[in-house]
Amino acid sequence: KGLKHKEVQVDREHHDKHWRGEHWGKGGTIAQSRARHQQEQGVASAIALASTLYSAAGNLRSRARGLHIIWRLPLASYYLREAVNLCNWARRTSRAGLTADQLDVSASVFRAWAKVPLMVCQRHKYLDRAEGCIRQALEMDPEPGSRLLLLTSLLQLRDDSSRWVACITY
Repeated sequence: KGLKHKEVQVDREHHDKHWRGEHWGKGGTIAQSRARHQQEQGVASAIALASTLYSAAGNLRSRARGLHIIWRLPLASYYLREAVNLCNWARRTSRAGLTADQLDVSASVFRAWAKVPLMVCQRHKYLDRAEGCIRQALEMDPEPGSRLLLLTSLLQLRDDSSRWVACITY
């Protein structure tokens, strides 16, 4: 849509920080995504923030060793809960519906939240939401690469909830 050069540069820097795991601090990806969402207040910015929080939570979980486990796991759970709230909000408020990519992000967030130990009672609820997002995205007839990733996500749900039979229909 004809983005200005400066906006493209900012998006590139955000992307690079995201992949390097630079999520914290004033210049981190979380602060950038929060500022963007506060400015835009839209579904796209909400899903982008949810994706950033999901990545930050994964980064914290992977580094939780020794004494760091005391603060990293609760913070990861907090970020995931915030990402779940954003995805739920986006699903409720989007008039045109979410795109296949946004549904894929939502499915990943719901699946990760279902794995949080304190969520045992509601595990299947969030796995069902994840499956619903994946199926809805598959119905949009995404391009082959995206379709393969969505089918892989659907197969991963099998490990989480013994739902492998559902994959046969695709």
